[in-house]
Amino acid sequence: TRIGESLHTFVRLYGGRLLRKDTVVLIASDGLDTGDGSRLEEAMKTISTKAACVIWLNPLLDVPGYEPIARGMRTALPYIDVFAFARDLGSYRTLAKTIRLWR
Repeated sequence: TRIGESLHTFVRLYGGRLLRKDTVVLIASDGLDTGDGSRLEEAMKTISTKAACVIWLNPLLDVPGYEPIARGMRTALPYIDVFAFARDLGSYRTLAKTIRLWR
């Protein structure tokens, strides 16, 4: 996947009006980016600067021995506020309960 290109396009087209200090950005991805890493870093930097919070949901986080060492994940991690597991409905429900506690 080309996560960086997708996020770069999002920032370019919608970032000016959707990314504000009260915006929570939710990204669901395994972080296995096949595109230009500089695009991902640029987009993540912009998103994390403009938004209140960046949540990255990774379906691989519960895999024994998994470490976020893929280039895309390594690039994105410094800009992520919450790095969490999400693969199925139950994990999304757990996350929703956690987010509610922040309010």
